[in-house]
Amino acid sequence: MCRTEKGNDVEPRAITSATNPRLKQARKLHARRHRQQLGLFLAEGPRVVEAALDAGAPLDEVFCAATFLARGGTLAQRLVQSPVPVWRVPDRMLAALAETEHPQGVVAVARIPADAELPSAGAGLLAVALDGVSDPGNVGTVLRVARGAGADLVILGAGSCDPLNAKAVRASAGSVFAVPVRRTDSLATDLAALQSSGARIVCAAARAATVCWRADLTAPVVVVVGSEAHGVSAGVAAMADEAVAIPMPGGGESLNAGMAAAIVLYEVRRQRAAAGA
Repeated sequence: MCRTEKGNDVEPRAITSATNPRLKQARKLHARRHRQQLGLFLAEGPRVVEAALDAGAPLDEVFCAATFLARGGTLAQRLVQSPVPVWRVPDRMLAALAETEHPQGVVAVARIPADAELPSAGAGLLAVALDGVSDPGNVGTVLRVARGAGADLVILGAGSCDPLNAKAVRASAGSVFAVPVRRTDSLATDLAALQSSGARIVCAAARAATVCWRADLTAPVVVVVGSEAHGVSAGVAAMADEAVAIPMPGGGESLNAGMAAAIVLYEVRRQRAAAGA
């Protein structure tokens, strides 16, 4: 146990050494290879940790800064009363574990969920696929947008950033715990399977002839967004049913992947609402 009883109160047990094995293992999770080896990742900040609790995500343990616990906020109370092991650490040790410049006092160790299965293309399927999107902020933003738009699945193709990268987890605002995610080494194979079950593959492309609000997006659809530097790969673009552009009358070459995904996903929702779907 990591907590001690004081009357009717339950207090986290303290970790006082920076060489504590639990802290050392948690720090390793900043590296992708250690996340994969251990099957664990870090969830940093109150919003993300609260989202994990709300989703019932399996947490191995939580490290809380002494000042975070002393404030006695709702999340601190919820953690202390939960069955999750909670450790009180000095603020400086929490800062060494966190990746942000100004840590917010809480870092959880979560178990990596299994990759989602490919669904059949039912009438209302809405999925988004990332083709080599390497920026963690964009990957996290897409997860957040996908959750808000009610997407059924996010597929991450080869070359895309690990969605469990600490920055991606933070950018997702906890949506990493709420959105089904599938990682694949062959995005084309997954897209072909969805296409064969009735989904339309629609690629966002800066120079496409059709703007997104003139395309028919009411059918089951997978929206594909490509890398920041090169866009959708040639092989994936060739199998698409349609390419759509986001107009930029004010100028500029293109939007980043997160913003592009948001615009097209919500255009799908707008069209379906207008059609009564």
